[in-house]
Amino acid sequence: MSQNVDGHTASPPASEWCWRYTPGHRVHWIQAKLAGRTPGLAYTLLGVSGEHATVRHEGTGADEVWRLHDAPRLVAATLAAGTSTIHLHGHGLLAVPTPQGTRTCFYPCRVPGQWEECSADEVGGVTGIKVG
Repeated sequence: MSQNVDGHTASPPASEWCWRYTPGHRVHWIQAKLAGRTPGLAYTLLGVSGEHATVRHEGTGADEVWRLHDAPRLVAATLAAGTSTIHLHGHGLLAVPTPQGTRTCFYPCRVPGQWEECSADEVGGVTGIKVG
């Protein structure tokens, strides 16, 4: 279920059974609210392969590869917004403007080795159980 906080949407990743709030996984509503208080750094989404998104920092021209569960949803959000420009805000959140004037947030894992795998056998707080 999505939650709109100060124009930012914190919503579940494509793999909805994951309950991690670590980089590359879910966005917490408090994190989304805090991200709206900082200006964003502009990036261009170059492409997506599986759980990896390739982006280019518009200021430096440097390419980076970020990992996130919902990379296909990131593509869908940029297509809906009609732009490949995305903004990285404070607290590591990526924001894509929506046609409704809000933003859809993502929490990419930007540091190799920082990714934590999901565990469907853990319950509460950190992970959840896959349903279905």
